[in-house]
Amino acid sequence: MIDKKLFEGHTAGEWWWSIDYKTAEGEKTFSLLGDGGYGILMCDGVPNSPQGLGKHGESDAALIAAAPSLLLENQSLVELVRAQQELIGHISKAISQVGIVSSRIVDPIMRLNAHIAALKRGLE
Repeated sequence: MIDKKLFEGHTAGEWWWSIDYKTAEGEKTFSLLGDGGYGILMCDGVPNSPQGLGKHGESDAALIAAAPSLLLENQSLVELVRAQQELIGHISKAISQVGIVSSRIVDPIMRLNAHIAALKRGLE
């Protein structure tokens, strides 16, 4: 599971890469910027940036820049899973109160509940 406390206080807003900055030695380099142009990370020259690291570099750079959006999406999915789990709990309770014990109703609900529980473990 992911320790969400590690992300508290991260630079807000969209993140993006810029080539507008230079290293102390005057070399062009990639910098990761956030909210209002705040510098999050400056690479030591293009060869040492994700973009300069070969085959997977561009994808790695995109993944790093997408981190805030991915975190928000993860939090939204966790909330959705919790809401679905709560709904299934209400449905299960209602079924037990009216005495319906048909496997055609109970089995799919149990499978869905197990699936949601597995998703929840993977998202938290």
